[in-house]
Amino acid sequence: MVMTISSSSILSRRLELPPAKPRELTLMVRNEMQQVVGDTTEFVYEYSLAGDDVKAKSPINSVWAYAIPKETVDEYYSIFRNVRFKPVALDTHANSVEKLFLGADINGTAFGGKSALFVDIEHDTAEIHLFSEGQRAFSRLAPISSEEFRLVVENAGLGNTESHSLSGLDITADEIRLDSILNSAAHQYINQLVEELQKMNQFQLRRNSANPVAYIYLYGSLSEIRGLEDALSTAMGLPVQTVRSVSRVKAGDINTAVYTNAIGALIRL
Repeated sequence: MVMTISSSSILSRRLELPPAKPRELTLMVRNEMQQVVGDTTEFVYEYSLAGDDVKAKSPINSVWAYAIPKETVDEYYSIFRNVRFKPVALDTHANSVEKLFLGADINGTAFGGKSALFVDIEHDTAEIHLFSEGQRAFSRLAPISSEEFRLVVENAGLGNTESHSLSGLDITADEIRLDSILNSAAHQYINQLVEELQKMNQFQLRRNSANPVAYIYLYGSLSEIRGLEDALSTAMGLPVQTVRSVSRVKAGDINTAVYTNAIGALIRL
């Protein structure tokens, strides 16, 4: 079993470290991250090489360092054993999608050195990843709940009521124009997403005003809401697409947008 997790309790930092052997890098990462966390005995420390350092030798090791609560690791290991699966890896969502998206063509187009936001939209969160200049520059987990929106949809008998999900809901302008309650709920939810996307866009402008966000890609269980792409594109003034294909993946009939997280976790470097 390979599992990928996302949690606000996972701490990550981009570190620039001198060239070193893996064992030495591990010690340096541990020392750096222990300055970040409070109780150093309650965390597990890991790292991954960032951006182009994965493929090319560099005078500096740029790494993404992670501090994961030991209790979380133990709980997932217990799940592995209880279902009688062999534990292979416990990956973070950010690292998983970096392996999948970095350097790949998305929906047949390479975003290359341009800046792009990849947004994993789930029921209680939206995890936003900024890719820029050939690297993952920043990731943020935003607590955006769809619960109120879902209740409105469920009471109206819309969406996938059997699974209590918003997937399959149609919020295109023509569909919601005549339903003021649904219209209001949809716009309230969309505004939450837009607010978080704008924060990331402003962050990138402060990083490099010459390379603003050019694309926004959606994936995750709620990316299947019809009309969401157009609504976000109108609000942001940027092209917004749902991830349908990734050049390094032969997905067949698999819905790439829904299983993006799992696909990235299966890439073992």
